[in-house]
Amino acid sequence: MVPVVFRSELSSVARRSFQVEESNLVASIAGGSRAVSRDNSALQLDASPSYDPDACSSVNLADGTCTADTDLRVRWACARGSDRERACRERGTGEIATFPEGVVVTVDIAALEIDEEDSVIFSALISKGARFEETNVLFPLLEGAVLDLSIDTLFGNAERVAFVAAGPGLPFDQPLVNN
Repeated sequence: MVPVVFRSELSSVARRSFQVEESNLVASIAGGSRAVSRDNSALQLDASPSYDPDACSSVNLADGTCTADTDLRVRWACARGSDRERACRERGTGEIATFPEGVVVTVDIAALEIDEEDSVIFSALISKGARFEETNVLFPLLEGAVLDLSIDTLFGNAERVAFVAAGPGLPFDQPLVNN
């Protein structure tokens, strides 16, 4: 028997077209829902956890460390009570309240006509080019001062749990520890 060797000079080309869609933006407001005082003149709204997944590396997406890029625009709106259709109004003029554009803004709650309301909703409209995403957070309104505290768990088990509270509103210099 004689072995037979086949040699081919042929080549082939395959072409495919792909259309890659842009990802949805991720809109988020730091801090979440928390009670605020009606007298609060410096409520900080922070949309810096918002991001464009297409502008993040795969490592940042995987470990949750994507941050807002400079191309994101953030517009803020306010609604009275739990009805998003009832826009907040400026105290004195009755005009619909407007807020500065920006990732982090400070709002004067006391400048809003919300005397009869038990809460307000702040919405952040995040946009980049033609894409947009919206998120909102509800703030229950309380009379008087509201302490601005951070509370962390020191430890916990089936029998006990211990917390530590710290913040500028505490009436003493040391963190409050409860166990």
